[in-house]
Amino acid sequence: MLPKREIWRRHKRNVYVTLGVFGSGYIFYKLYEAHRRRLSDLERELASERENDELLKAQMQSHFESIQRIADTTLPHAMIYLSNRVVEELDLLHLTGLPWHHQYSATTNYTSGSVKIH
Repeated sequence: MLPKREIWRRHKRNVYVTLGVFGSGYIFYKLYEAHRRRLSDLERELASERENDELLKAQMQSHFESIQRIADTTLPHAMIYLSNRVVEELDLLHLTGLPWHHQYSATTNYTSGSVKIH
């Protein structure tokens, strides 16, 4: 049997090469695993952001539909009230001296540029 020093001297280079190959393989594996983990984290974060965006869009849509329903129910009533107020505020019949309902009645005659009321 050869002494230990003789075996080491003969196989020293092979042992270093083998350790270098296994060490570099281990390092590459760790780098690959870290990269893969980072990508999966980013994909998970992106999916979470998409879900949040969809939830936000759904909430905004619901909010605007609610506002639209409120506007559809209250706006017609408010328009009637506003139109009455505008008519009251802009009542110019006392300035013209003619009653408004007679001015555009069916019995109005238009002759020689003047208005005759029957």
